[in-house]
Order: sequence, then C-alpha cells, then structure tokens
Amino acid sequence: MPAVETVYPEIEQEPDEPLARVEAVRRGLEPETREHRDREREGERGLPPPRIPDRGRDREGRDSGQGLHGRATATTVKALAGGWRRVRLDPEIALEERDTVYRPAEDSYLLLGAVSVAPGERFLEVGAGAGLVALHAARITPAVATDVNPDAVDLLRRGAKRNRVPLDVVRTDLMAGLRGRFDVVALNPPYLAGRPQDALERAWHGGAAGSEVSIRFLKDLPRVLAPAGRAYLILSRENVPARELAESAFRVKVIASKALFFERLEALELRERLE
Repeated sequence: MPAVETVYPEIEQEPDEPLARVEAVRRGLEPETREHRDREREGERGLPPPRIPDRGRDREGRDSGQGLHGRATATTVKALAGGWRRVRLDPEIALEERDTVYRPAEDSYLLLGAVSVAPGERFLEVGAGAGLVALHAARITPAVATDVNPDAVDLLRRGAKRNRVPLDVVRTDLMAGLRGRFDVVALNPPYLAGRPQDALERAWHGGAAGSEVSIRFLKDLPRVLAPAGRAYLILSRENVPARELAESAFRVKVIASKALFFERLEALELRERLE
C-alpha cells in the first residue's frame, strides 16, 4: 500500500494550528469567558456574566459545543508560502442554523483547519451544509458550494448574501452536473454506517458501511479537480474502503487528526499521483 505522509497526527500538539486556536469555540466558550472563569476562581467579582453560545448536536447526538448563533470568535487567515492561506475562524463571518441542516461540529472544524486556499484559485465545497468552510473560503477567493438538501442550499445562499461573499450555490448530489475544474475541493462526508431516512440523516449516514458517499466522491474527483489541484477530505480510520481507494488513486497527506470517543478522524489532503 502506498505510503501516507503525515504532517502532524494530533492537532492538540500543534498550538499554532487553526484548530488549536479555536478550542474555546469548539467547547462553546469564548476566550473572554475563560478569563472570566479564571478571575472568579481568584475571588474577583463584578464581572459581567459569561456569554455561552447555544450548542448544537454532533453526528452521534452529543452536545457538540458549537455556538453558531452569532459570530464565530478567533483569528482570520494565516498567510502561507506560495500565497496560500490556511483558513481560520473569522470573527466577521456570521453563520445561521436550521434544525434540518447539519450543524458544524468537531469534524467541520477539522476540515476548516486543514483547508488552504490562495486568492484567485477556484474553490469548491461539496455537501457544504451550513457553509462553515465555504463562507470562510469565499472571503479569500470566489467559491462554489453544493448540497442536495434544499434547506442547506437556502442557508448557503442566505449566508453568502449576509456575509457579502462571492459564493455560488448549486443544489446537486455531490458534484453531479458541475462543469469545469477546481483548484481546491473540500468535503466533510457522512461517515456513520446506516441508511438515511430524511434529509438531515443524509448528513450523518454514509450507507451500510459508512463509506458509500466518500467512495462516490473519490471516483468522481478526478473529473473536477484541476491539474496540480488538491482536495481535502475528512475520513474516519474505520472507513477502510474509502481510505484504500484514496491511497490507490491519489497522493495522500494527513494534515490533521482528531480522536473522538469511538474513532479517530483524519483530514486528508489529496493530490494527483505522480507517474
């Protein structure tokens, strides 16, 4: 099996990486809230009560700790070599939620922290949901977002208008019907085993083995990925069929990983294999 390059296996070990900088948001606490708690422990009083955002639910039904009613709190983008920018949470991006659309959780922020994009590149987020990644990328370069869920499509269009970013939204299944090629493609696929019963469950369940959506994406990716382009994909280590397909068809680099209660998620960067 081809070797897989690992940039860093544990995001918690990289304090300067985007995800480490948004732990307060991931847990539903802003940095100033932590300061408030520290001062309270020291006996100080008279501070305003901490603002704890509303929380969502992740794919396992657990409290995700993502407060997305209002503005995300953290830094914006970090310039990288070659003009790329690693996407970070932007305090100017406002996100909306809807009960029928998957709310950003740990896997969403894992993808956000892995994606890098340069001004002028063509960016595509597949299955964009509430638009966490697509809206941030559109602050850097014009972007396209797809989703099969009509409520997600509506949220994405509202988000683009509200945040005044150049984001084209297409209702389609993954990349079906898209023309042209993209320099950067991103997907946080459903990876739980099970057959979806409604639009929201389609964001959780990836078929009987949890890998069907990822495999369909990987098979169609060469059609839309530009030469020298790169794709970012969230995969569970339990998703062996999709992982093997990715490693056989692309050069794979592990950008970040995150341990959850029952599995480990990895953010993969995929590039065209060199002959």
